Amino acid sequence: MSKVIRIGKAIFSRLQQIGEPLVDTPSSVIEKLLDHYESCGALSNKHHRDTKVSPVRNSQINPGAFLLPGSQENVQETIASGKPISLAKEHLTPEEFNKFEQSLGGKREFRCWAMTSRNRNLYDKMKVGDWVFFTPSKTGYFTYSGSVIYKLKSNELQKAIWMTPTGKPWELIFLVKDITKINVPKSKLLSIFGFSSKDNVQSVRYANPSVVQEAISTGKTKAIG
Repeated sequence: MSKVIRIGKAIFSRLQQIGEPLVDTPSSVIEKLLDHYESCGALSNKHHRDTKVSPVRNSQINPGAFLLPGSQENVQETIASGKPISLAKEHLTPEEFNKFEQSLGGKREFRCWAMTSRNRNLYDKMKVGDWVFFTPSKTGYFTYSGSVIYKLKSNELQKAIWMTPTGKPWELIFLVKDITKINVPKSKLLSIFGFSSKDNVQSVRYANPSVVQEAISTGKTKAIG
């Protein structure tokens, strides 16, 4: 059951500065703030005192899923193949790189994808542990899947990775692990997630978390990274 809360004008004005016009509601802006608060580990100590057990992120319990279109060249370049971690070191601050490196768990290369500011709302919704499915253009198939391990915003790194991006920069970057080569007709995976089988997936789609396990077991062929 929904709860009614009263928000002062000053706080409401601050929420408006964070929200995306015609998209966000006060509730969704508060959710964003809570997600950021939790991602910074601010609740860890409280949970530890109350339960004596390390907190588990919701995304790990019930991960979401994102359907991602892209050119065949870019899917091959940064998902099917990896980039050396030295590339990130050259274009991130020491503090940024330290977090980046830790997320890789000792691996010396990384696989990644990105969104533009047009998809900022979906990028903010994405959590570590969520699943991603890639459909290269003009193939009619989803060809790779994986899970999100880290997110960062970096204009400098995106320019180094994709060299000459067109339009808005792909600066909303996320790292992906457990890359698996799949071979699933686009219409089949769309149906599993409850989308129209005729959907061309020309932009990012957020998919129903309840069927993620069914989706990741469909057409799986070979784990590659």
